[in-house]
Amino acid sequence: MLDEQTTSVLLAYAWPGNVRELRNAADRFVLGVLDGKTINKSGLGGADVSLPRQLENIERLIIEDALRRKQGDVQATAALLGLPKQTLYDKIKRLGVNVDGIKEGSSLRRGLCSSTDAGMTCRRRYPPS
Repeated sequence: MLDEQTTSVLLAYAWPGNVRELRNAADRFVLGVLDGKTINKSGLGGADVSLPRQLENIERLIIEDALRRKQGDVQATAALLGLPKQTLYDKIKRLGVNVDGIKEGSSLRRGLCSSTDAGMTCRRRYPPS
């Protein structure tokens, strides 16, 4: 999801390369090579992002996707990715992945939680025994 400032920059950009440039920018954004922080008014800045930063973005996207697929369960995610659990925890910390937000999003999508002005309420998936 794009923030308001990034959307404004993209809409104001002249797109001198027309559709091809727009498609390349979209591809870089989806791959995590281009993000809201690298987009600026003088261009899209994708070429200015270092290789380690690009790899971090891609790794973050892969980990976040795997966590969503496993509803935020780190142990199941580690098994899915073929990583030791501690290695995944280290990567989550280093990359700033918000596991709690992913768990919360999974609960909302499954209808287990609802958000109100008073806060978030969640119900158990199965009644307690």
